Amino acid sequence: RPDFEEIEDAFVSATQKIEKNKNSFSVLRSASEAFELYNDAYTQYNLVQIRFYGNVNDAEAEKEINYCAEQFALLDPIVNDFYIIALDNGYEDTFFSTWSDAQIEYIRIQEKMFDDDYVDLVTRRTEIENEYMGLLSNHTIHHNGSDYTIEEIQNMNLSQSAYRSLLTVYYNSLEADAAELYSELVGIYDRLANKAGFETYTELSYRYMYQRDYSPEDVSDMYTYVKEQIVPLYFEIKSMIDQDVLNSALYAENATFKEYDSVFKKYTSEISAEMNQAYKDMKKYH
Repeated sequence: RPDFEEIEDAFVSATQKIEKNKNSFSVLRSASEAFELYNDAYTQYNLVQIRFYGNVNDAEAEKEINYCAEQFALLDPIVNDFYIIALDNGYEDTFFSTWSDAQIEYIRIQEKMFDDDYVDLVTRRTEIENEYMGLLSNHTIHHNGSDYTIEEIQNMNLSQSAYRSLLTVYYNSLEADAAELYSELVGIYDRLANKAGFETYTELSYRYMYQRDYSPEDVSDMYTYVKEQIVPLYFEIKSMIDQDVLNSALYAENATFKEYDSVFKKYTSEISAEMNQAYKDMKKYH
């Protein structure tokens, strides 16, 4: 288990050296030791998450994840304080040379989140995420006289239409059970964003985390275009294709590339000459 007190002490020491105007070599060495400890701890955290995702009924792993999430939340303001002190004392090139302006600005924005309930919110967020993983894995549906988990559905020998139908039943049932968890999770993210002065976590993320050059409004416009232009085109193309023949070829066991190729050549040429040429170019250059 990581020694979180040792990590905290290392960051406090590095911060104090900056404040006391110690030489840059001393600061860099101290900071490097702190980040090495932090990164090692985070690697351990990731490994226990992988263990839990492999078996969501592993209570010991789940307990360790929740503990680490709480400890990292306690460390967040201490690490962030180091960043702010470093920025304010001329260490931009030393620690932030590869950071974007948005990432640097987020350091000061994040400071506003660190109030009395920050640790509780982050810890509860992790608990919900673990609960959802357990629900996803253990959730069952009763269909046609039998009970099925998602793993059992995925391993069934079904036609594509029957498989999609059963998946729809499963996810509709899961949605009903997961809605409360999801609603609480969104609420936690939005409360964190509110502390930083944003209306929603989406707004905060687009500005500081996603590092994208488009806005939520741009995304909305794209979805509208897909709905109005792409979806009708999809159904038009779909009506031209014998789905049973296509699925039997594409999803046949041990199908060869030659068999796949014959199907794609046939249907891309039926769609249009341009689509057929695009398929030929894809094979030639990829």
